[in-house]
Amino acid sequence: MVLRSLLRLLVFLPVIVSATEKDILWQDLIPIGWKQESVKINHNEFDLNNSLEQNSVFFAPIVESLDGQLVSIPGYALPIVYDMTEVKEFLLVPYFGACIHVPAPPSNQVVHVKLQEPIAMAILAAGPLETIGKMSVVKSTNDFAPSSYLLSDATALPYKSKN
Repeated sequence: MVLRSLLRLLVFLPVIVSATEKDILWQDLIPIGWKQESVKINHNEFDLNNSLEQNSVFFAPIVESLDGQLVSIPGYALPIVYDMTEVKEFLLVPYFGACIHVPAPPSNQVVHVKLQEPIAMAILAAGPLETIGKMSVVKSTNDFAPSSYLLSDATALPYKSKN
């Protein structure tokens, strides 16, 4: 009986060990062949609420195969659930300043991140982050930008190049 249990463990051990995160980049969130339509905005008549619902950018296509995967992705954070010292949730975007400007990046280039544990606001302000968590294909909106992906049970650390 003990030998059988050990043999089962040896069979499943490679699966358990290989549960490390998959490194992805921003282009991995975009379906092959999809091109973003250019967005023309009249800043004198712009209504963010109507724009999000009417603009095709809100409905940017996603990569279904990422759903449920443990991933690691670098990017910049825009806090959305926070207090003066800690951040619990943020939007991860591919470049500094995204989501603050109009128009926001397409929804397939915005990841809503829910952290396991809050992190210091100073970490977000210091520069890009490496964020690791379970990816889900979930469309959502907030005051800044729509997102097509959710990274849950996540951790975030200052980004260090892997080269």
